Amino acid sequence: MMISYQQAKINLMHVPGIWTSLALLWLQQQHLTDDDLLQLLLRWQRQRQIPLSLWQQALQRCVAIQPQRSPELAIGARISADHLGKLGYLVQASATMQEALQAYQRYEPVFYGEQWLSTAQSDDRIVLSWPVMTTSYPLADAVAIAALVSFIRQQLGSTVSPLQVSFVGQLNAAQLHDYREFFQCPVLSQQTAVSVTYPLSVLAVPMPWRDPVLQQRMDQQVSSMLKRLPKSSALEQQLQQVLLRLLVQGEPSLVQVARALHLSSRTLQRRLQQHGLSWQQWLDQSRVELAGHYFQDPTLSNSDIALLLGFSEQSAFNRAYRRCTGTSPAKARRYVIQSLFQPVKVSHE
Repeated sequence: MMISYQQAKINLMHVPGIWTSLALLWLQQQHLTDDDLLQLLLRWQRQRQIPLSLWQQALQRCVAIQPQRSPELAIGARISADHLGKLGYLVQASATMQEALQAYQRYEPVFYGEQWLSTAQSDDRIVLSWPVMTTSYPLADAVAIAALVSFIRQQLGSTVSPLQVSFVGQLNAAQLHDYREFFQCPVLSQQTAVSVTYPLSVLAVPMPWRDPVLQQRMDQQVSSMLKRLPKSSALEQQLQQVLLRLLVQGEPSLVQVARALHLSSRTLQRRLQQHGLSWQQWLDQSRVELAGHYFQDPTLSNSDIALLLGFSEQSAFNRAYRRCTGTSPAKARRYVIQSLFQPVKVSHE
């Protein structure tokens, strides 16, 4: 089985754990009961982040409860600044919608692990798009776009609607009806990107709770969070991108990575040494870190993870992981899964 570089990046995508409270709130307000789902959502709510694949699975459970009501839209509509943490308050404190959008785009990696949003402007409109999304997570896409549109309406007024919304996945007739009614605009499916189009004039609209002092303070705090992210230096970001691309092709070498970075092998070695690492130490450390992300995704088998990390067979992955960590990948994964799925006592009072 071949796994593409794009799929490798998508497998690392996550959402903040607090987003599960959107589904919890929906369950509560609809007076719905699903103890297993409730336990998972309560557990994940306490996690700093959860894999996008797990979020998609939780949303599938919600749809199974009310399949005719497009609950993904109702869940996204429950968004508030709290669900974006410091970034939400920074956005609210911005002077205009344009500043708010720029702040979100700048600090998106703090909350989603990567900068996914891209923008394109014409004379009369702006298009926000997420081209890396795939049909693997259509419900997660729908929640995210419903949350975005709802958050903008909260800031600028309930009558502010997009010009058009597009999704990668296919929507049936009932969904198209619900989606068009919710977004109050044309909705397209089976497109090449998830996107939302707004009139360009929206960017100049003042934010109702703008606060220059708070904006500066929150900007400093979120900027500090961004700097603390792993792989935050320019070289480390480049290395991470190159490594993901090369790993899906097999065992990467120093020469291959240096060539991809347009550096000599000696220069790359010297730069790694400045971080106190040899090439092999950096490769081992990066693989262990990536494995930790992949362990959280129950849709990936251990063989899939070995392949994503560039090993020709699972036994080679097992040996390398044990050499670096002193334990087996299977044992490490069990610990990760237990931390995500540990039961939570549910009160029915």
